[in-house]
Amino acid sequence: MNKIELFDVKKPGELESLNLSGNQLTTIENIGYLSNLKELDVSKNKIQSLQFLNSKENLIILKCNYNRLDDWEGVLGVLKGIKELEELELIGNEMTLNKNYKSLVLELENMKVLDGVPVSERQKEQLKVGNLRC
Repeated sequence: MNKIELFDVKKPGELESLNLSGNQLTTIENIGYLSNLKELDVSKNKIQSLQFLNSKENLIILKCNYNRLDDWEGVLGVLKGIKELEELELIGNEMTLNKNYKSLVLELENMKVLDGVPVSERQKEQLKVGNLRC
């Protein structure tokens, strides 16, 4: 299993941005030590779950493009716990094939950018209304 353990950072409380893209990672451990982490890029890995982010409610930007995420309920449950999340990228994951993908993600309270595209409050409302009609 390819994993990275984040415990050997000299001043973990000061790290705000971390790019772990393109490393064939399947999991990340000890990310809880990075108390000021605002931006995380784990794109182009082999990650199947975002459970390692359960304690990262102050994360603002999360890039998870081209991984192996396919469990909607699990991923959405973790994302709902990230209260400050404003920007999310999930391009290239199986879960994005779900026809309700955008509307489900845009239910997140602070979401402003999805897959690199800014989302207005009006668009969020239109998606909600569209889902009520279905």
